[in-house]
Amino acid sequence: MEPELVDVDAAARLLGIGRTALYALLRQGEIPVIKIGRSTRVSVVSLRDFIERKEAEAMGLDSISPV
Repeated sequence: MEPELVDVDAAARLLGIGRTALYALLRQGEIPVIKIGRSTRVSVVSLRDFIERKEAEAMGLDSISPV
């Protein structure tokens, strides 16, 4: 069973980027962050949504309105 939340290191690995780049995305609000006590977690669903948005942007679909 896949976890629903991952820590920052795991999220960065899943995206194939460094921790610093991921923290920048979190600060910019590109990916929502979940704080549990002093722990920072990221939803796997949020990571998938981020990837889908970036794919759509790369394909030029971000300016197309849904029908």
